[in-house]
Amino acid sequence: MKASRILPSLLLIALGSVPAQAQTFQRAVEVGGQVAVSRLGDDGPVSTGFGGRLTFDLSRWVALDGEFNFFPKDDMPQQFFDAPPVSALVYRRDRIEGLAGIKAGYRAERFGVFAKARPGFSQLFDKGVDCDGDLCPLILVMRPDYKTAFAFDLGGVVEFYPTSRIVARFDLGDVMIKQRERDVQRTSADNITSRFGLGFRF
Repeated sequence: MKASRILPSLLLIALGSVPAQAQTFQRAVEVGGQVAVSRLGDDGPVSTGFGGRLTFDLSRWVALDGEFNFFPKDDMPQQFFDAPPVSALVYRRDRIEGLAGIKAGYRAERFGVFAKARPGFSQLFDKGVDCDGDLCPLILVMRPDYKTAFAFDLGGVVEFYPTSRIVARFDLGDVMIKQRERDVQRTSADNITSRFGLGFRF
């Protein structure tokens, strides 16, 4: 399902759930880790990474939220023809990603539902090219020049609080990366990314 259909629903649920009455709340800092799974476009490759997160509560419903992720195998296959001279091409890559912004929504005693909007960056690192076909020597000379790209994460968060100190968190969002020409970058507007992590509040 496209992010354009998922994200508006998540945002409406999170922002529409904020209660009118004030509740007792103690500001806290949360430190956590997570596993991230990202899909490029509707039917593109899936890559898995891991990272860390830091959150600072501004109020019961609003927090500053940042994370850093590393994807050790963010490969990009390119299918050209069903037969030689070039039948398949795979760009081998690592990726790092940093995002920081606002998380806002509803927090109850045992769970929370939030929307998030976080700008940041994405950086790919060339790890080589695999090629199958007669023209591979020419293609292998054309190695990509990866540069840091602007990224923006828009989506929703669901949290569970088994204790006052432990946070179990599930994210679903669209990490939109600015399109680049003449570069094998993550150019789709729908890079659906899910994350699951655990955190500790101090």
